[in-house]
Amino acid sequence: NPSPTNPPPTASPITPPTNPSPTNPPPTSSPIALPTNPTPTNPPPPVSTGTFSCSDEVGKSSWQALQEMQSITYEISPTMFSVLSAGGAAGDGSSVVSESQAYGVLTAAMALLSMNEGDPNYEMAKNWFYSYFNGWKQMCENSNPA
Repeated sequence: NPSPTNPPPTASPITPPTNPSPTNPPPTSSPIALPTNPTPTNPPPPVSTGTFSCSDEVGKSSWQALQEMQSITYEISPTMFSVLSAGGAAGDGSSVVSESQAYGVLTAAMALLSMNEGDPNYEMAKNWFYSYFNGWKQMCENSNPA
């Protein structure tokens, strides 16, 4: 078997390119000066005080918001709460939907996060958080097809 031979390369392209090669812009006449001020233009971030607040003393505190949730909370047991919703997917106000359960968990978590363990309402906020979470968990388990 003779080995295949390749034709020799052509000396120049068969057809010239249709677009000319890109050209570089002419160099600038002098270098660009960098600012001499080494100080950053943005102010430094504020230093954390270790206290978290959703209201900064304006409006209701997260604890007050959690207390307001009690008007739409149904106590299934001392360790399980359900948040009732009305309108949209929730219907007439006698239904539990994931959105309302999430509001209960979120509101309790924010209240708990805004407190120190020495706060007189800390244990109650913690218990309410667990109760809203347990209600959310039960709702998820009940909605899982068997």
